[in-house]
Amino acid sequence: MDSFIRKQYLQGTAVIDQHKGTKSELGGFLATIPLDTIIVPTLSAIAMPSGIILHDTYETIIDTLIGHLKGQQLDGIFLALHGSMCVQGIEDPEGDLLRRLRQMFPQAVIGCTLDHHANVTKEMVEYSDFLVGYRTHPHVDHYEVGCAAAALMVRPDIKKLEKAFVKLPFVTPAENRSEPIEKLKTYAELLFQNPDIVGASFFVGYPWADVSIMGCSVYVLQKKAILGTSMPSTRFAEEFASFFWSLRDDFHFALEKVDSIPKLLKQKGKQKIEGPLVLDELSDCTFGGSSGDAVATAWYLANQHIAKSIVIGIVDAETVERAFTVGAGNTEHFTIGGKICRKDNPSIVGKATVASLHKDVRPQSPMLMESGMLFKRVAIIDFRGVLLAVIEYPGQIGGPAFLEAVGLRVEDFDCIVVKEGMNPFVTYREVASSIVMVESPGFNPQVLSPDLYTRLIEPVYPIFPMEADSYIPRRCI
Repeated sequence: MDSFIRKQYLQGTAVIDQHKGTKSELGGFLATIPLDTIIVPTLSAIAMPSGIILHDTYETIIDTLIGHLKGQQLDGIFLALHGSMCVQGIEDPEGDLLRRLRQMFPQAVIGCTLDHHANVTKEMVEYSDFLVGYRTHPHVDHYEVGCAAAALMVRPDIKKLEKAFVKLPFVTPAENRSEPIEKLKTYAELLFQNPDIVGASFFVGYPWADVSIMGCSVYVLQKKAILGTSMPSTRFAEEFASFFWSLRDDFHFALEKVDSIPKLLKQKGKQKIEGPLVLDELSDCTFGGSSGDAVATAWYLANQHIAKSIVIGIVDAETVERAFTVGAGNTEHFTIGGKICRKDNPSIVGKATVASLHKDVRPQSPMLMESGMLFKRVAIIDFRGVLLAVIEYPGQIGGPAFLEAVGLRVEDFDCIVVKEGMNPFVTYREVASSIVMVESPGFNPQVLSPDLYTRLIEPVYPIFPMEADSYIPRRCI
């Protein structure tokens, strides 16, 4: 519960107060729904991606939500879900939540927005009336998705529409390339040229959840008028799924190894923008649920004496506590990182100087769609000339906004290491000479191998080899 309370845990009218006028899904929904609609705000519970949610925590949150709904006469229920939550003892919590709500409100319109990294299930489709997924990566269309959900919510024929959902036997590395995402987005937009197509979403899945429901999928919402004896109801979804399958190898990309950093720094001066080299540690991406305490790149920078470098967002509460005890300007022996992720990730051990200490740091950036993230304490530590920005828990760093919040500037550095997935392509786009994906330890490996999974019940590509012509689109619902 602390993880939710730290990020966002709001009830009642506070939900509207927080989201109205923002670029979140709720902001888009509230801006689009007819003005005479009576809104009954219930709960906004948001945590940074992390490990499995405890069963008691999940039940506490759901009980709170249902408590707000009991006794209400509702025409519709809107849920801004992510779609790849993992709960202790419940493999498909979104499906479970939707089932409970459908039992309570059998006649209400129930609609959801989902991250396109959702592991969508037939239960999620069955118990909802519509699903709308993000179509961008980095995710910058939260608001538009919320607007689309509001438009669907008030359609007079929403209960008469046909849902077609196809699951595919493959998954993509979640920090995937933008090129195939753009192709899928274009394909979905072309479907809307058919006036009978009401909704079209694609989902790349979340590969670091060891669940049998993991995988890509497509979802099409259509008028029944297009259906006929010669046209199967799943035609558009199956064609969409086949196109998706044809792109399966386009999501992979090369990662730079840390020993290529000197070469990359030499190339920095040839770039159009005179700014720092930004190195993104994908496998330790805290936005994807990793621990944030990988320090292999930091070790390399320090050992190679690469000056004017900073590693942002190392998660280590013990080190922050020690830094505040030692005090700014003082030098002591530290053990930094490598405490949660221990595979191929030795801690930084040695003398380091506490460069500065900060309280109540709240960076703001265009990527903070639903709220700012408060870091109660931040320690900037100088280890062999490399600055380490150490935080107590994972959070929304916000790109350059974090540096500004602790009194530093982008132009102070030649090399900036981050753990923010695809977001730096938005937040650092105008100030970085180049943004490079660098290989690192972490719980979000970009190479998916069978030893990472115990629950898969059928082969999933690329975890397991699969022949190109072995895929036949199968309707799930």
